[in-house]
Amino acid sequence: MRRRPTAAHTALMTALAALAASSAPCAAGARQDKAGDEPIRMAVGQTRVIEVPGLERVVVPPGSVVDVKEAGGQGGPARLLVVAMEVGEAQIRIVTGQGVQVRRIEVTGRPTGLGPLLAALAEPPYRDAVALQTDAALRPVLTGDLDDLEAYRRLHERAAAREVGFEVMLAPKAYAPLVERVRARLAEAGLSGVSASGSPIYPPIRITGRVRTAAAAKKAEAIASELCAGLASVTIEVAR
Repeated sequence: MRRRPTAAHTALMTALAALAASSAPCAAGARQDKAGDEPIRMAVGQTRVIEVPGLERVVVPPGSVVDVKEAGGQGGPARLLVVAMEVGEAQIRIVTGQGVQVRRIEVTGRPTGLGPLLAALAEPPYRDAVALQTDAALRPVLTGDLDDLEAYRRLHERAAAREVGFEVMLAPKAYAPLVERVRARLAEAGLSGVSASGSPIYPPIRITGRVRTAAAAKKAEAIASELCAGLASVTIEVAR
């Protein structure tokens, strides 16, 4: 599963294309290989560039210990940038005009603690919906879309516990009911001066308003934290 392009992703692809075109190593410990039958052996945190003439696409299984990005070839053979994120083994499928090639990647070194999170991504409801990838600084980040609020909340908690970036979107059919749920809880709490609004196209949910006491402001913040799992932006003014 590959995520839809975002501004950050577009910037990353531009950086990777320039990186791969350079004759210098891509990053500390980076190497460049041609696609072949031998397993690729890497250490955690290492990167590797693979030349793939005639590349059409690459398939990375859910919960893989590596991230694989198309880095561009600048007029020459296409290139893939492989980033080793956790100890273990992975198999990626490289599709070219000549057929399908399966490459096995072995990652060794000190475990990063991402194993349980990767295992969860290989199972429903995260399988084929969310991927662990890397950002421009090669830090792990979760990307994708979910339509289950509880699954979204659990995943957000796991990501926060591992200090993993979180760029997962909540689907519209789950987003709208969440906004209504927040509004209902604010009303139940007597926070008439606080409102909730938002759009799944432009998250997060915006919780704004004016209250009389700091305790009331904290109550609004607590509701946002409980219900929104990182999807809320809270701006509460306390009257003087």
